[in-house]
Amino acid sequence: MHTSCVSPAVATATSLWQACGTEHRAPRATCAAAAAAQVTLLLCNAIAMEALPIFLDKLMQEWVAILVSVTAVLFAGEIFPQAICSK
Repeated sequence: MHTSCVSPAVATATSLWQACGTEHRAPRATCAAAAAAQVTLLLCNAIAMEALPIFLDKLMQEWVAILVSVTAVLFAGEIFPQAICSK
C-alpha cells in the first residue's frame, strides 16, 4: 500500500492491524487500506477536476476555459481510463 495516498492516521492504524492484529483483523485491515487509498484518490481527482475550470478561467476567456476543462475531464476521466482498463 502506498501510504502517501491516505492520511497518516489511517495508514498507521491499518499498518498496526496488519502487523499485530489477529488472523481475522489483518486481512480486513489490508482491504480497508486499499479502500481508503481508492477513496482518497477519488476525492483528490474530483477536487482537481472541479478546480480546473476555475484555474483556467484566470488564464483564458471563460468559454475557452469551459471548453478546455470539459474536454480534459472527458479524456482524462472517462476515455483514457476505460481504454487502459479494458485491455
